[in-house]
Amino acid sequence: MVSLRSTRGCWTCRVRRKKCDEMRPICKLCQSLRITCHGYSDNRPEWMDNEDDKKAVIGNLKRSVRLSTRHRKTLQKLTPVTLHSPFTTCSSQPLSHGNHALGFQGSDPDNFSNANKPVLEVCPVRLGREPGLIMHFFDHVFPIQHPCYRSLIEEGGRGWYLSLILSNKALYHAVLCLSAYHRYMTMRQRGATCHELALQDQETHNALSFKVLQQQLQGDAKSAGLKERIGMLAGIIQMMYFQLLFFNDEQWKIHLEILIVMINDIHEDVLKVVHSSGPSVFTCDEPPAFAFFCGFLIWADLQSSISIGKAPQLSKLHDQVLKELPAFFRLQHIIGCESWVLQIISKIANIREWKANQGIISKINTTKLRRKSDQITDDLDQGLRRIEKELQHTLNLPNRSPLETTQIFALAAKTFLHITISGPQSDLVEIQTSVCRTIHALKQLKDENQLKILPWPLYLTGCMAMGQDREYILDSFNTIHILYSGACNQDRYSQMLKRYWAIKETKQDCDIWDTGSGRPLFI
Repeated sequence: MVSLRSTRGCWTCRVRRKKCDEMRPICKLCQSLRITCHGYSDNRPEWMDNEDDKKAVIGNLKRSVRLSTRHRKTLQKLTPVTLHSPFTTCSSQPLSHGNHALGFQGSDPDNFSNANKPVLEVCPVRLGREPGLIMHFFDHVFPIQHPCYRSLIEEGGRGWYLSLILSNKALYHAVLCLSAYHRYMTMRQRGATCHELALQDQETHNALSFKVLQQQLQGDAKSAGLKERIGMLAGIIQMMYFQLLFFNDEQWKIHLEILIVMINDIHEDVLKVVHSSGPSVFTCDEPPAFAFFCGFLIWADLQSSISIGKAPQLSKLHDQVLKELPAFFRLQHIIGCESWVLQIISKIANIREWKANQGIISKINTTKLRRKSDQITDDLDQGLRRIEKELQHTLNLPNRSPLETTQIFALAAKTFLHITISGPQSDLVEIQTSVCRTIHALKQLKDENQLKILPWPLYLTGCMAMGQDREYILDSFNTIHILYSGACNQDRYSQMLKRYWAIKETKQDCDIWDTGSGRPLFI
């Protein structure tokens, strides 16, 4: 007997004419292919009623499936990598995840050194498309990754980053891979006929970056210089960005585990450079490079920890670097939020873990919990009063952006605190008050480009929003997607929100950080 395809499958499987396993809220087939699952609504999606829109959706799904298949075949060639001291973890086993790890099988590429020889040498920029890809990275990709970054003249602009790229082969090819893929996505959307060439460049540089990074990690890390190790760090960060911006799977967790080990080890050596360089420190690339990547990793670690209910691993490093490198460590120009807010969010994450542990072993000490909450509330209110005062004094000045975005992060932190203490109850007065204040601050932004910095506050606020406020949050995420010209996977946040709202309407318990399609980083 021939089995008939289910008519209750997700709309993606229906339009692709595939058998759906009907897993909710997202089917396994869509999840494995890293494509958008359009859900199980009884009402047909609007694009199904418009033939042109339907063809466009089907075309995008086909391209996404093809890219996902290519990417999966590349990852299947990877082999586990053992991190040699000082980049070691608490386990002596290779740091890997299933069949996915940092590295490739096979012989060394002809143009690179063997594993037992130095591979961290100056990369010759070959004639052809590579110089253009490097410039494409700084002109188009870097602003996507770090929309609020502002370099100081004392740091030599972004020269320290170019110096790292040209001195580390893994980073060099990781950057070119990202640039080529962004170029491919952009040209494809514009209907350019040569976009497949950019995709070939992406696949070539993706393979080379993995191969060289494996050589570097398997070599003797003790003999590598500080700049070389920071270059390795930057290379892995770029690989993590590739996963986050274009594929939205959870491979970033593998990279983050390695990066946390590396950044702690590099920290002490950076301090030696700063203390020995004195007033001429701006001629040295290591301190600004370390501070920049350290800021990104502190925020990534904090988000990762929040999503799994654990305390952040880099809180201590955050406090140390803030005291030791104040001239370089300016988080408001790296992630768009001043350090004090992230320190408070870190404390809330610690409370979240403490509360979970107390609930397991005994009854929660409500007095202690309230005392912790009141102290954080006082710190947030004090910081918000200071920011509001400064905003009033800089009403017509062009440099208000860091203050405005820090204010929104702080208001979202209040929502996070209330959720941690009382649970995700959107009808609570305290939660709705902080949600309304956050949305009011969002509406005061004069430059919509500032929204690029705010996916985390937007998502957190959106989860607790009600009525028309939900539409405003979705419009804000749509604006972000348009600002990036659809060249990266920036619509995933609105999809997560819709899934959370749908689950919430069924009265089921749901973690706001995991709606069934993985736990993303909000970048």
